[in-house]
Amino acid sequence: MFQNNNNVDEFDQDPMSWSMQLENHFCGEFSMASIQSNLKMEDKSQVEVCNYATFVGIYDGNKGDSAARYLNNYIFKDLLDRIEKYLKRYNMTKDAAKEIMLQSFSEMEKQFTEIADFGYTSWKNPYMSVVSSGCLIWGRELYLANLGDSRAILCSNQPGSELLVHPMLRDHNCRNVEIRQELESLHGHDDTICSNVFGEWRVKGLSETSRCIGNAYLKKAEFTTESGFKAAPGEEVTSIFTEPVLSAEPELYTRDLDGTEKFIIFGSGGFWKLLTNEEAAKIVNDHPREGIAKRLAAQAVKVAAERWGLAYREVMLAPKGVKISGKPCTSSELIKPLYHDDITVIVVYLDLNLPVTVDSETYNSYRSHSDSVLPSGFGYDVEVDDHWDYGKIDDVYGDT
Repeated sequence: MFQNNNNVDEFDQDPMSWSMQLENHFCGEFSMASIQSNLKMEDKSQVEVCNYATFVGIYDGNKGDSAARYLNNYIFKDLLDRIEKYLKRYNMTKDAAKEIMLQSFSEMEKQFTEIADFGYTSWKNPYMSVVSSGCLIWGRELYLANLGDSRAILCSNQPGSELLVHPMLRDHNCRNVEIRQELESLHGHDDTICSNVFGEWRVKGLSETSRCIGNAYLKKAEFTTESGFKAAPGEEVTSIFTEPVLSAEPELYTRDLDGTEKFIIFGSGGFWKLLTNEEAAKIVNDHPREGIAKRLAAQAVKVAAERWGLAYREVMLAPKGVKISGKPCTSSELIKPLYHDDITVIVVYLDLNLPVTVDSETYNSYRSHSDSVLPSGFGYDVEVDDHWDYGKIDDVYGDT
């Protein structure tokens, strides 16, 4: 059943790759892996564990890594702060948990709108965005919020049945007919709301995703209607609009876990462009747990290489991008972004019928591309900054 995969060995030789073999969370184990393709690693991710809950977040940045870094540092803190304040007065309910997740995403968007306003005033640059998935497992309840084309699939196994693969929420990507129809319904007066650019469907010819945090210039009309506004090369909106064409509202999913669930696979858009839900689920189901995320990431690169008629090692040895994502590349060199985007994958195993595997002293925070294990906000009083410190945006607008 378990065939040797030489690409996993090559993954370990790739200086742009990172993985975490296997760690415990309160109701199972998890594995993480990522591969950088762009000038900066624009994907960020985290797993927060304690003895009663687990939080998983994947943040797929665009046009730099600062947006993803911000969510990686603040959205869990904001979410936990809201949960703790609520629990001091009420018992948690599904509706309350969903509302809290909506509030946290709304707060992140609010902060980014302020950043865009400040960035436009200071540098005439309101661009950057991030799409994300955030999942909270609290006891026997699962709560998932998603916007963009990050994705999480749940795999379960009823007695005597085959593995069931369940995509919990849809991708908000314009390649999905359903998303294009939704946009056309919301913006029926605008026949340019979805445009096909070199075979890829995009909102106003620019954004692959219909929902994200950031990309303020596609949400605030003044950025395109103001006479002094000048878009960056390749970012020009072909027709003026007076209402937001992108949304920052996530879709939500909840589930009572009954013990038949085996694992969840979380992936960034760069991962899911290369593997189907069923392909990823089969790999996880058919192989040992140790290093499973690394195996999935390596398989994704193998698929990318095969699409170009190349060996895995040829793609692996290609240099990283010379510009942030979303910027036109003028280099004649064959670089990684030609073959694949940044890739992030997290596999969370659910062993709900076994004893808790994390003790009350182990409240850990794990971050992608870092071997350091930090204390998690679980179990501590969390105070969230009220306002973004504009002094922190050292490289938001300086990327070229």
